[in-house]
Amino acid sequence: MRARGKETRQAILRAAEQVFAERGYAGARMDDVAAEVGIKRASMVYYFRDKRSLYLALLQDLYGEQLQRYRALLASPGTARDRILGCLDVWAEHVAARPGSVRILMWESARVRRASADPLAAELAPIQQTISQVIAAGRRDGTFRALDPLRFLMIVTGATAFLTLGMHVLTAESAPLGAAELHSELRNLVQRILFVDC
Repeated sequence: MRARGKETRQAILRAAEQVFAERGYAGARMDDVAAEVGIKRASMVYYFRDKRSLYLALLQDLYGEQLQRYRALLASPGTARDRILGCLDVWAEHVAARPGSVRILMWESARVRRASADPLAAELAPIQQTISQVIAAGRRDGTFRALDPLRFLMIVTGATAFLTLGMHVLTAESAPLGAAELHSELRNLVQRILFVDC
């Protein structure tokens, strides 16, 4: 019975990812998520009492594992160059596995709210701090240019959004990039903007 409850919770989170990615926080409704899962809204309350608690759980689900992967990577031996490219690999794999993540980031960046009440910022702050440590180490050893870590993250996130969501806007022939192409494009971008020897 416990396994089934875990499966239902995961199904709700996957449906929530799709609904919040399509409609943003303001436009998403618990009823929409329940309909995606094929359960009644009242059944969802057993797992998540309201939309905010569902959204917070979704953000933790989206970014918690990603943070653990970054930390594991940074705890292993390697140069600053290897580590930042490894972090980029983690990001590209995350985007391929969880495409709603980029849309949710875009919705959140467009939303007006008080910074102190921003649940996404709370989830992303440890990730930003972890990446900042890698960039600082690379700047100290002369591998990386003097690029502000937050600006670096904004550039990579913006490029990811454009390449996965918006490239087709410029030309009818262009479709959003697949995982392998995205990975290659992001690596080229990061090498050009961050590495001293490129």
